[in-house]
Order: sequence, then structure tokens, then C-alpha cells
Amino acid sequence: MFLEDHPDCQSLIDLGRDFARTCAKYDTHDPDRITYSAEAVLCVVFLAGLCGCRNCQEYALFWLARNPLLQCLFDIPEPCFMISDEEIRLILRMVPSDAFEAFFRSRFAEFRKADPELSKDTAEEGGFMRTIGGDGQELRASYRRGESSRHKKGMQGVTLYDCDSRTVKDCTTVQKKNQEVDAFTKMLGRMGLENGQVVFYADALNTRASLVDFLNKRGID
Repeated sequence: MFLEDHPDCQSLIDLGRDFARTCAKYDTHDPDRITYSAEAVLCVVFLAGLCGCRNCQEYALFWLARNPLLQCLFDIPEPCFMISDEEIRLILRMVPSDAFEAFFRSRFAEFRKADPELSKDTAEEGGFMRTIGGDGQELRASYRRGESSRHKKGMQGVTLYDCDSRTVKDCTTVQKKNQEVDAFTKMLGRMGLENGQVVFYADALNTRASLVDFLNKRGID
């Protein structure tokens, strides 16, 4: 009945089943003696992360607040069997991080352009848009002029990374962490990208109006 009203949720249910297959070899619990399956917990953590939760305590609160909906999506018990943040932490430790990475890379590493009128170049490449990632990192070898302590860093390295070819396309340095946006706009401008050719992503620190406006004016997703 739930899927009749929310057919788009079938993809989340399928995701839960894929999780189950991925976690099967790592889950040492007896399935007849557990309250929370590993795949259900991981799916809830995944959705909670998309909604802004960042630690096990917030994941547990998300579990309780969204329990009726989550029961329709995944095999989780009623609210009277409230999960603890320690139980979530235990299950997260159960599955190796490289298994998580491989799972998500196989499903979310490529963006397919939804517009049916694909450009000729994009269509010939199979309908996938080019993906460019941007990130900044403190340079360990840099230091502030006039400071005797090497722990007082002076520069941030900012890089554009082509995720399809796995190569660095451009890089620069800025004085402070909050100046990454200016570096991104400068480097993206140098690349000469056109409408509908690329998906750009960066971490939440860079979700600022100036960068969003820059991307929108150039048709960069």
C-alpha cells in the first residue's frame, strides 16, 4: 500500500536489499536473535546523513522521529524497541570502511544527465556527465612568515579534480580556509566549461551564494 502512494521509494527499498547482500559476510549476529539488522541500520544512517545528522546520537534520534516511515522502507522494529547510539556505533564498526566506499562508488560515482536532449559528445560517451570535484587542504609544508612555530600554517591548497580520469585539472593556494570559493570560481572559469557539460561538487563549507550564482550563470550543475 505504501509503494502504491510512493512509487519513487522503491529505489530506497532496493538499496536496503543491496545493503543486506553487502553486509551479509560481515554481520556475525544470529538473525533469529537480533532486533536490528545491520542493513536496516546502515540504510537509516545513510538517510539520516542526507538530512544533516552527523553522529550516532543524531542517527538514533532520526530513527525514532521517522520510525513509521522507516518501517515502510526497511525492516526495523516499532518505536518501543528504540535503538541506542552505542548499538549504531557497534554496527558501523562491523562493516569495513572500504566496503562502504566500494558499495557507494558502484552506485553513485556517475551522474546521468536527465535531459533527454543530450549533447552529441555526451550521448556518444554513454549519457554520463563529466564530474569535477573541488576541495581544499592545509599545506603541511607551509608556514607563516615571521613565526618560529611550524605548527602555524600559512596556506591552503585548493584543487580541482577530474573524477572520470582521476587527474588533477588545476590547483592554486589561498591564505585562509574560507577563501576556497574564490579559488574555485577562478579555476572553473579557466576551464571554460559550457552549459550541461559537467557536475561540480564540493563540501558544505563552500555552499555559498557567490559560488551557486557563479555555477548557475554557466549552467554547471
